[in-house]
Formats: sequence, structure tokens, C-alpha cells
Amino acid sequence: MLFATVVLSNCNSPKSEAEVAEISSAPSPQQATETRIVEGTVAEIRNRKDGYTAVVVTSSKENFEVLVSRANLKNPTQYRTYKMNEFITVTGDYWKVDKQNHLTVRVIQ
Repeated sequence: MLFATVVLSNCNSPKSEAEVAEISSAPSPQQATETRIVEGTVAEIRNRKDGYTAVVVTSSKENFEVLVSRANLKNPTQYRTYKMNEFITVTGDYWKVDKQNHLTVRVIQ
């Protein structure tokens, strides 16, 4: 009974802003995803628990929040960390939330 109380109390514990942002940035089951290739320049890097999010600006001036983590890659040995102003080409699952483009990276070229 004590175990159930501890587990239930942890479910209601407040989440940090980073946890909320990470949860809310993932596509919901209702959001259709498609595979897309994104090429552009890294404008910002945000480190996360299992990787990082890079803000990538394409040649057509579109911004993409690109989530890179070993767990999401088809081949985890492709994982690498990019730096600001580096050119990146990635393929992954695309979705859009509130006019913001998102990509979960599956392949790094």
C-alpha cells in the first residue's frame, strides 16, 4: 500500500519547464507525420536528456526544430553533435505544432 501511495504521489509531482517542453514537443497520435529531408545551417543548440535539439534554418529561411538522439536514429552510430553555423542534412519524421516545424531525426547524412 505504501508503494502505491509513493507511485501515485510521484505522478502528480510538478514537472520542470524542460520536462514539459520535451513532452509537448513530441507529436501526438492525432498529428500526421511524414518523412522529410531537412538541409540547413544550425542556428541554435539546446541540450536535452538524451541528445539535443538544433534549430536549423533552411535556404528558404524556414526554421525547423530538429531533435537528434541516439534512441531515435535507425543507426545509433551515426550520432554526432553539430555546432553553431554548421551545415546539417538529416531525414526524419516531420510534424508541425503552432506553425513551428519539427523533425525527429532518423538518419544523419
